Amino acid sequence: MRLRQAILKCSKEEAKVSEKRFKKHYDKIRTTTGGELRIKSYAQRVHGVENVSRDIERLNDFNPDVIFYDYIDVMGGKEKDKRLRIQENYYAASATNKKYDCFCVSVSKLTRGGQYKDINTVEDIAEDSEKSYNADAIFALSRTKEDVEDGVGRIVPILLRDGQRSFDPVEIEVDFEKMNINKLSDYAQKERGTTDTGSRLDTSPKRLV
Repeated sequence: MRLRQAILKCSKEEAKVSEKRFKKHYDKIRTTTGGELRIKSYAQRVHGVENVSRDIERLNDFNPDVIFYDYIDVMGGKEKDKRLRIQENYYAASATNKKYDCFCVSVSKLTRGGQYKDINTVEDIAEDSEKSYNADAIFALSRTKEDVEDGVGRIVPILLRDGQRSFDPVEIEVDFEKMNINKLSDYAQKERGTTDTGSRLDTSPKRLV
């Protein structure tokens, strides 16, 4: 449902009754990119990344360029302990990426302490810090309580394993009703006094202690 909202830029209620509209937009994406979008639902805490990998195998001559999980933390697995199960699925996701020579994206949660921070760090990642050792890049959607009221925020790179080692946060406007995020215009940033962050973030991998 969230994917439909993002593609159609509409509310949840509108997305429920917009099957024809969604298909029209989907066909337009396929025509423009020449690619194939496949959507499949899995039961939380029952099916894991290995189930996804096996389902891809069953698709004849289909090799994904990118896989989106919503989301790895709540997927099932053989491990009973929650943190070990999360690690199990992150390892499986990494193996799936190598198998199909693709990359994947998953959302995750912040700790309560990191919920309304202006700038988040690796220490604010919830559930299992081992994620930072498995991920190639981690970005946070950082929003203070004032940002939430104003419908804005920032995308903060908190870990980049390869490439650039410092990076400025990107100021954004957020419309959760329609699952839509856009970069704030230079004018809007100037109005908010956020055109220049004044510092660049160190995104080098760090070991947590």
